[in-house]
Order: sequence, then C-alpha cells, then structure tokens
Amino acid sequence: MEPTPKDSPEGLDLVRKEIDEVDRELLRLLARRFDAVRQVATTKRNEDAKAILDSARELDVQAHWVQDAEALGLSAPFARRILKEVLNHSRRIQEPLISGASEQVVHHLKVGYQGVPGCYSSLASAHLMATRTSATVDLGGYPTFPDVVDALQNREIDYAFLPVENSIGGSILDVNLPCKTSLVFKLNHHEGALAKALAILADSGTNLTRIESRPQPDTPWEYLFFVDVEGHKDSPNLSAALRQLRSCCNHLRILGSYPFRTKKQEQHLDVPTPAALPPVQPSCRIESVPETPKAAPKRTTFKIGNVTLGEGTFVMMSGPCAVESREQILESAAMVKAAGATILRGGAFKPRTSPYAFQGLGLEGLRYLQEAGRTYGMPVTTEVMAIEDILAVAAHADILQVGARNMHNFSLLKELGRLDKPILLKRGMSATVKELLLAAEYILAGGNQQVILCERGIRTFETATRSTLDVSAVPVIKRSTNLPVIVDPSHAAGIRELVAPLALAAAAAGADGLIVEAHPHPEQALCDKEQALTGEDLKQLMADLRPIVAGQGRIWS
Repeated sequence: MEPTPKDSPEGLDLVRKEIDEVDRELLRLLARRFDAVRQVATTKRNEDAKAILDSARELDVQAHWVQDAEALGLSAPFARRILKEVLNHSRRIQEPLISGASEQVVHHLKVGYQGVPGCYSSLASAHLMATRTSATVDLGGYPTFPDVVDALQNREIDYAFLPVENSIGGSILDVNLPCKTSLVFKLNHHEGALAKALAILADSGTNLTRIESRPQPDTPWEYLFFVDVEGHKDSPNLSAALRQLRSCCNHLRILGSYPFRTKKQEQHLDVPTPAALPPVQPSCRIESVPETPKAAPKRTTFKIGNVTLGEGTFVMMSGPCAVESREQILESAAMVKAAGATILRGGAFKPRTSPYAFQGLGLEGLRYLQEAGRTYGMPVTTEVMAIEDILAVAAHADILQVGARNMHNFSLLKELGRLDKPILLKRGMSATVKELLLAAEYILAGGNQQVILCERGIRTFETATRSTLDVSAVPVIKRSTNLPVIVDPSHAAGIRELVAPLALAAAAAGADGLIVEAHPHPEQALCDKEQALTGEDLKQLMADLRPIVAGQGRIWS
C-alpha cells in the first residue's frame, strides 16, 4: 500500500495530528522543567541561598539555547523570546518557595492606578501583575495621580501603578503647575509666513522659548518648525492663539503640555485648573455657517507637487473612475494631461452600491496609478476607504480622497488628521453644508490643515440626474471657511452630456477646481461609464472653462 501524500486531505490530517502530538510533548517538557525549578528553589532555601536571579547562569543558558536553536535551523531571536518567558515564569515559581511561603497559600495584593476600570492604566496594571506574580490581585482606580500616591502612603494599597509615557501621546505628566507647550507646524512658502505665525503668538502674550526648523526633502524651501512656548495648551490665551494659528498653517500638531519650572514660576501665564478649562471650540479654519452675509475669511493655498491649490488658482483633476489595468491608467493619464488636467484621479479601492460590482484592483491599482502619475508628471488622488489602508494609500498617492459614503466615518477622519498629506473630503449624499464642515473639523483637529472640500451633489426627490448638484454650496462654504472648495460634476450628473454644463456653473460660482471623470474608452469602463468624458469632451470642457477662469482673474495651476 502506497503512503498517503501529505498534500492530500488525508495527508493534512496526518500532519496536524503530528503537530498536536508535538504540542503535547512540549507541554510535558515544560511541566518537567518547572518541576526541576521547584527543586532548585527548595535546595536554595535549605542552603539559605535567597537569591532568585543568577545572572551568570541565565546568560549561560541563553548561549546554549541560541547555539542549539541555530544548529536546528531555528531563529535565534525566536529562541530568546521563548526563553525569556520560561525564565520569567521560573522566577515567579521560585519566589514563594525561597521566601518560605507555601505555594498553595493564596496571596492577595492591592494595586492602585489613575483612571477607571477598562482604561489603559487598568489594562496595563492587570497585564503587568499577571506576568510578575502568582498572587491574587485586586485593582482599584483613583481620580488623580496624587490620590494613588496617598493611598500607597496610607497603606491602602500594596503597589501604585503610574505610567510615565504613552506610546501615542508621549510623556504622561500631571500638569497643574507652570507649563510649556510644544508645537510642530508647516507653512506655505511665501514672504512673511513665519512672521505672521509668530505674531499670532506674540499678540496673545505667549512667550516663545525655542524654535527650530527642519527642511522638507520633497518640497524645497519649505520647512517644518518645532516651537516651545510658555503656557498650557488649554489656558484661555494660548488656546485662542492656537486656534488662530491653524488659519495660516498647512499642518499643525500640538505635541503636548508639560511642567516647566523656572525662577519666574509665580509670574507664569494663566494655567487653568481642571474646573476652569474653556469649552472646546471649532478651529478658526471653519466658522459657523452665516445666517446673514459677512466678509469671507482670507483664502489659503497649499502646494501639491507642482500644483498650487487655493486662492487665485483653478485646478482640473481628471481620470477614470477606476484603475482597471496598467495600460488603461497610463493611456488615461496621457489623455487628461494632453487636455490640460494637472492632477490625475483614479480609484484603486472602489466603494460600490452592489457587492457584485467591480471593487477596484487594490494595492496593485495603487502601484499602477503612482506609475502613471510619475510618468506624466502629475500628482495623483485616490480614495481611501478603511483605516488599515491609510499607510498604503499615503505611500502611493499625493491626495487621499474620502468618498461621500465615508464622510461620517469619524474614526477614518481622525486617523487622516494625523497625516501630513492633503485630504479631499466629499460631501455626503444627504449631508448639510454644516455637517460637511464639521466632518472636515475632525481632520483639522488632528493637525492636518490641508483639507479640500468637495461638493458632489446631494440626494433629493429629483430623479433626472444621479444627484442634485448644489452649486449654491460653493459660495456658502467659501464664506464659512478658508479651505479650498472643488466640485465633482460627474457624480452629480451621472450623464455624460450634463457634466460640462454643471462644471461651467461650478467654475462660475467660484469653485477652486473640478474633479471630472474621463476615460479613453468610456464604453469599456468597468464602472460609471455613463458619466465618463472622452478625451475630446475633456478638451472642449477645458476650452469652455478658460474664459470663465480668466474673467475671474484666476490662473490655471
């Protein structure tokens, strides 16, 4: 009888049975090792040798483990990780035996932390004690750090667990004394930009204690500024200054506030007590939608590769709805470049109403899109749909697009706020202008000031078009924020012949640019073929747009 091949279903079962037997043998060997550890502890206690840790012995054991692991073809770092856990558990076994306590006696420890059950400190405390002792541990939360310390001094708890650093937020400090606040921000490269930013701090009475600059490799003559100022970020003066500072920055992140002890402590700026903290206000980038006409806020601009977007410019973004193949996106890029577009669009991840429709090429599509953009010297924009895709999309695209369906995906927006890349935020199909502005605030509050707002049509009772383009939203939004506003006439129209008239209306209404779908072979497009322009259509649209843009005193970018 021939042996069962291991690549057959029956062979797979045999291999799995072999793995299960090896696992059982590993557990038996571990139990045998820890029995020997108990014998070591008993011997140490009888000989009055109280030391649990024998560093020389452990180094010798580690050397042998690594040598034997490599001889068997195993990774040395992997062997070290396993040995570390084995040795840690061995010490926990020895501790009660050497101290003379019976291993069967149940120990109780009380551990205090700052916070409430389920917070990071609570979880970290539980994990730490589980790996450090065999005793039963009772965890208790306290309102403040001093409360935890007082409980320890009063012997209400056996241990106090106080973190010193958070892997996301940095140092953790109880701030109710004179403070410093650290900032990092990036400015547009034009005359007086830094002076204007520093003047905002000076006018608020904020004292600057340090400023450093770092050049940006990908954008010559632009710098990232690191600044330290006196005061707590939530104090009324500094809080108001930081909100105003956002208006002249492309990227602003508050790294945090921390204690600052100087000879002038008693003269320090107003540092709020927790009860006196000012209410959270939206950043000055977005103001409430005005009920009566008022002067529009000063417009902002920022660079995207070789393209300037914002005040005084007009930008055309164009390309296919989806990246379908390498050849298709390269042909599309050549076509829209020849027509006069300066930013290439294309979907690698496609949110579709039907789960059976083409969903995009994913990472492969990102690579094709990036190649096409570089080949024809065009920045690229594409949609990001999930938090786990952000890093991959950011590595390939110059602008990350949030589609209408994700406008209310606040977790996604918060993560995008941590990036230093432009975000194109589309208005939701049933969203009000105010809701669009507040969605943008999630990105701005994270530090990313490079937000592009996009009107793409809303859902109404009218069925003659795919959506109803709200042209009035353009001037309304521009009176409420200094962020660039563009329009997507393709998704509003849903019909090729209607795209150009809506695009012209959007330009006349003051849009800073358009994002238009175009395909070299619309009849073969895998999605939205009905609304995609041909190369000739796009050229004609660009020609019709030029007198409108010129009449407004704007330049093509």
